[in-house]
Amino acid sequence: MSPEIPIYSINAYLYCKYRYYLEEIVGLSRENKHITKGALINEIKTKKSSTKNWKKIKKIFVASEKFGIYGYIDNIVKTPEKTKIVEVKKGKSIKPFESDVIQLVAYMMAYCETYSEKPENISGILKYEGSKKTFRIHFTEKRLKKLYDITRDIQKIKNGTYIPSSMYTKKCKECSLFEICQPSEKEKSKMKIMPSKFDKEPIFIFKHGVFIGKSGENFQISYGEEKVSIPSYKIYSLNIFGIFSISKQAIELASKNNIPIIINSSYGKNISVITPYFSKNNFLRIKHLKKVENTEFKMELTRKIIYGKIKNMEIFLKKKKIKINFLKYKKALLKEKEIGKLRGIEGAATKEYFEYYKKLIPENFTFKGRKRRPPTDEINSLLSFGYTILYNIVYSLILSIGVDPYFGFLHTTQYGRASLALDLMEEFRTLLIDSVVLSVINKKIIKKKDFKKDVSGAIFISQSAKKIFVEQIFKRIKKKHYYKPAKISIEYIRIIEAQIRMFQKAILDEMEYIPFTIER
Repeated sequence: MSPEIPIYSINAYLYCKYRYYLEEIVGLSRENKHITKGALINEIKTKKSSTKNWKKIKKIFVASEKFGIYGYIDNIVKTPEKTKIVEVKKGKSIKPFESDVIQLVAYMMAYCETYSEKPENISGILKYEGSKKTFRIHFTEKRLKKLYDITRDIQKIKNGTYIPSSMYTKKCKECSLFEICQPSEKEKSKMKIMPSKFDKEPIFIFKHGVFIGKSGENFQISYGEEKVSIPSYKIYSLNIFGIFSISKQAIELASKNNIPIIINSSYGKNISVITPYFSKNNFLRIKHLKKVENTEFKMELTRKIIYGKIKNMEIFLKKKKIKINFLKYKKALLKEKEIGKLRGIEGAATKEYFEYYKKLIPENFTFKGRKRRPPTDEINSLLSFGYTILYNIVYSLILSIGVDPYFGFLHTTQYGRASLALDLMEEFRTLLIDSVVLSVINKKIIKKKDFKKDVSGAIFISQSAKKIFVEQIFKRIKKKHYYKPAKISIEYIRIIEAQIRMFQKAILDEMEYIPFTIER
């Protein structure tokens, strides 16, 4: 059995099966004071120095094919006679909790299998900070059988053959997921679209000649003598620009972890996507296709997406002290009853927007208006490349949520084009890309020397500047903004995810789609 169960999740499963289901299958998580404190304890403990009598090893990857588990051990103490795996907990227990013991046994078992160590040479140490108690943990047949049974049950949950029920107990109010598991009526509507804490990242690779391989559960990215190892659980997409090679094992790792590999030319044109297994939700796909053919729904959704884009362009320009009124376009959206004419309104509003946008460009840069292919000046080059980055992010999130990215509403369905990704990125073009373009040129983060002209006269951004530009985009999408449907401030990247989930609920007739717009 290939390792698919993170060892840390075993503790959550034993604490509460429904909590495990919410965190590991649905993808929901929230911090509370206990989780935060536990993380701080581990951080402090790993800073302790070693002594002459033992060697301390930090953060190593382990896996067990037999139990189908994998994870990272925070603290290992090696002596000439024994290897001790240390697990630190925040509680005040006077005896070890079963969930903590089984989790530690899992780490011990995975270490034995990974490093071909005999079980009799391994022991565990369980420390409780609150009560200052320490317990030695050893393998027993009963504990190994318990671990085996648990991993079988977890596999059933992961395969969708078993969904635990929510049950209220005394410990529930201390749980970080209490509001999600036992929501009030007010919270129920928020839960429908509220994304999980976003701790995964898209990875962007720009160097020519990169090799992408696999080492354990990590992607191994090599360029000459340089090597970088990235855990697969921290990635939600691999985005590659230019010439590269990749091993079959790395593709399998991406597929297993539902990570799309998005391949682009060095100039930013999308070439192909190596897609993981597509969503098994055939019911959702059928509903989606029916909505694409539903003229009334298509018109209404297209109208809303265009309205969101126009309003964000208008507010963005007003914040830059440019007097603009797009009311005529917003009124026209309400009157038109043909999809083609709605698209015409979007095109006219966007054209006028860029006429004002070019007034914000410094004199040392050229920008005569929006021109997509090929970009004929530095600003068009940045805009086109930035929109490609945004497209890749939205496309990856659509795949992770399980919606078909190829059937859109505003953008017509064309062979090989992810039209829905183009639809759902419209509300964010101005907020996340146009704004960053102005920032990098006004602050001289990117300069005219960072661009080059090819034989056709097209202007492209250099490879080194692309990396800098992407870093600035990611600073922007990690900034928080007030999200009205959930009545909280969250990162832009989570707002994008929430909007995709809202679209999913809209095609299932569970809620209305509301475009994301900023306020004054």
